[in-house]
Amino acid sequence: MKKLLLLVVFVASLYADGCWSVKEDANFGFSELNDKITFSFKDAVTCEPISYADVEFLGEHFTTNAYGEFTVPVPPDNYEGYVPIKVTKSGYIPLRQKVYASIGSYWQNKFLMTPGLPIGSARFVLAWSDSPRDMDLHLISNDFHISYRNKSGDFNQANLDRDAMHGFGPETITLNRVRDDKTYQVYIHQYSSDGNIDQKITLSVYINNQLHRVVNMPETASRCILVATIRNGDIQYELRAVNESICRGR
Repeated sequence: MKKLLLLVVFVASLYADGCWSVKEDANFGFSELNDKITFSFKDAVTCEPISYADVEFLGEHFTTNAYGEFTVPVPPDNYEGYVPIKVTKSGYIPLRQKVYASIGSYWQNKFLMTPGLPIGSARFVLAWSDSPRDMDLHLISNDFHISYRNKSGDFNQANLDRDAMHGFGPETITLNRVRDDKTYQVYIHQYSSDGNIDQKITLSVYINNQLHRVVNMPETASRCILVATIRNGDIQYELRAVNESICRGR
């Protein structure tokens, strides 16, 4: 059982959307009341703002401020569709995504970016909504099981960079070297008793210093999902329910 319940309650009061505080979310709401949308970018490993990044959006170029933010007018009420956004900053893997606009707003304004990775390494970033409250990410290999129970493999083979226990994530694991003679399996686990695994839960997979895939989870009452297997250096996405004992390490 995870410890420090008082600490969890305290953290939950500070963080509304994982890396974003209640105060930041309130400021975003005030911006929208003034017919503006504030977009915010944070580091998926440290939750620090991605400041002074270059942004391409709506055919224009912007630069994020010291807080990793930039602001644009809300879209027209009669506009509906996807708008591409590209964000680049030295030392980070570029973010390329499409933002859905509808009913005079954008459906997403908070984004995670991951620091650059050496060739031959991988990173997995789990993100979700406010429910389930506590999702866990697991990386299991021949000789280690990385999770909140064991945050680092022998000889620094892999590390749990972030363990989010209060909704939204991110929960991040970095595999420092993908070895051809090892098999790696990535699981997600619904640790808390509230909510179900569904498509609002995503796993972003970065390999060889680029985004390989963003995986949306299936809707299921199962609590432990095998997301992907890396074997002989190749990754295969599986998305199938497995016995929860695997995620619990028993």
